[in-house]
Amino acid sequence: MSNVIAVDLGASSGRVMVGTLKNSKVSLKEYHRFPNVQVICNGQSCWDLYAILEEIERGISKVAASGIEIDSLGIDTWGVDFVLLDRFGKHLGEFVSYRDERTEGMIDKLTSDSSITHKDIYTTTGIQFLTFNTIYQLKAIIDAKPAWLERVDKLLFIPDYLNYKLSGLKHCEYTNASTSQLLNCETKEWDEELITACGAKKSWFLEPTLPNKVVGRFTRHCCDIPVISILATTQHLLYRLPQLITKLHI
Repeated sequence: MSNVIAVDLGASSGRVMVGTLKNSKVSLKEYHRFPNVQVICNGQSCWDLYAILEEIERGISKVAASGIEIDSLGIDTWGVDFVLLDRFGKHLGEFVSYRDERTEGMIDKLTSDSSITHKDIYTTTGIQFLTFNTIYQLKAIIDAKPAWLERVDKLLFIPDYLNYKLSGLKHCEYTNASTSQLLNCETKEWDEELITACGAKKSWFLEPTLPNKVVGRFTRHCCDIPVISILATTQHLLYRLPQLITKLHI
């Protein structure tokens, strides 16, 4: 029997569940549910990531108190959003949401301010043009020239940042990073031309690694639990699609 803590974060709520694999069957039990409320900080629509972290730890604590032996934990969130860190691991700026209006007009502004075209971007990434994609969020930040911009050391996507806060180790999970519209879909690596076009620096980006890897350990609340990187939700469906089609044809 195997027990896994699954932290499922959506745009309006989150929950901490335990998935149990026994006799080739999976059962789920919810231990904690909480709201995910947007907050306004300096006129921007933001995530309250500190509150989310508190709720995640509260849920883990409830699981630990039940006496269940946990084998690992993983966090699933939305894509595109990220946190910028300085060299000491302290976040810079606000935890701005993809719902904020700062990226309006940035799709066209990025191409007009650089030599790159919409065709180039799509050919390289294969990602749909959405105004809130990471590439346009970064363009908006860099054009705004915040006072802390020169102190940026690393960029972590939301699940990677939450894993970092739980385990103390930084990493970059590939499928979530692919939502950024900055990854080359053929090489599976960061595309330097796109990074330059939005004004970011290659040094901000950690090497993307495939999911289902131990990225650290959660060692609070009398726990010692491996923290696992997991597939992003939509990418998980795309990953499984060829297997499902094969089964349908058998």
